[in-house]
Amino acid sequence: MEAMDAVKLRLGLHIAIQLSTRGNGYLQSSGLGNALKSSDPERCGQVVQRALNLIYVLSVIVEPFMPSTTAALLDQLNAPSRTVPTEFAVDILAGH
Repeated sequence: MEAMDAVKLRLGLHIAIQLSTRGNGYLQSSGLGNALKSSDPERCGQVVQRALNLIYVLSVIVEPFMPSTTAALLDQLNAPSRTVPTEFAVDILAGH
């Protein structure tokens, strides 16, 4: 967020892409899919919950670049707008 506050838009976008890439790597390594859902539903739920929370964080980070996308994500998540967190947290809980 510091990069974006200092109007370093390229750096801010680069950070958003890095975070998205790391999240995608997590999803790929977790084996999220029907097999995981069948073999370990609890683990599958944890992966989905983390993915939703990452999307929630990304929604605020990409808002300056894609405001309509952020609005659509928040609508789909049924979540309010938020500020950029200093740490990753679980804000969207199971059953949300």
